[in-house]
Amino acid sequence: MSKGSFTAEISYRRDATKDLFVLGLDLGENRKDFNFKAGQYCTIGLLDAQNNVILDRERKKAWRPYSIVSAPGEYEIELFVELVPPEHGGNLTPLLYGRHIGDTVEVLPKPKGALLFESEFKNQVMVSTVTGLAPFMSMIREYFEGLKRDMLMDHSFYVLQGASYHNEFVYDAELRRLGCAWHKLARTLGNGLEFDYVPTVSRPNEPENFSWEGEKGRVNAIVEEYLEGAGLEPEDTVVYVCGHPGMIEDVKERLAPRGWSLKLKNLKEERFWK
Repeated sequence: MSKGSFTAEISYRRDATKDLFVLGLDLGENRKDFNFKAGQYCTIGLLDAQNNVILDRERKKAWRPYSIVSAPGEYEIELFVELVPPEHGGNLTPLLYGRHIGDTVEVLPKPKGALLFESEFKNQVMVSTVTGLAPFMSMIREYFEGLKRDMLMDHSFYVLQGASYHNEFVYDAELRRLGCAWHKLARTLGNGLEFDYVPTVSRPNEPENFSWEGEKGRVNAIVEEYLEGAGLEPEDTVVYVCGHPGMIEDVKERLAPRGWSLKLKNLKEERFWK
């Protein structure tokens, strides 16, 4: 253990593609003190053989933020990670990629982040690229936990996720399963609330995507049309964006003339993404 951090054991690992993987972290007795809100991130580091936090190229401690996929009520802390090679600026993820079940990582004790669920908006639009989906999964899982507990359904969810290839939609099956459960409950309650998951591939002509029959195009390019088609207005709709910085900027530019902005607090962003 490094001074000021928790040691967590990797309890499960799932390799989704050659550079996308899911890790489950067991904080042990420290879990009760690790209190986070859906949408926040944790800060991870690794130790060297001398139990010192590994340094990056600038000789600074290589602590890196990772959005939490888990709902706050889950015991394990789940992370959705993209491997960034050293030649592309990756400092920690190449080392984290080499860790397996039973290995340990260091976790700073205070979760951070302001990308939180805004309950005052009826419509929740979540726009992401690949691992940028992580904070939204935390929000969605927590919301479904609440549905199981008290059957209160007050919001509609519209989840738009972009990726280069369809195998990068790592939580596709979970989101579709939740969507089916949502619509069954919504019909029972007769409230007309929606849950829509729209994955879109930006390279539809690549051989890996020949079997893809879903939406095509960059996620930032379909947002405007989607909002209009769904009849969503800025007065009762919040748009969250998380993922590639270029995607975030483009969404902000596209939506500003339509009434969504950071200043109006009906648009929220998370800028780290790997």
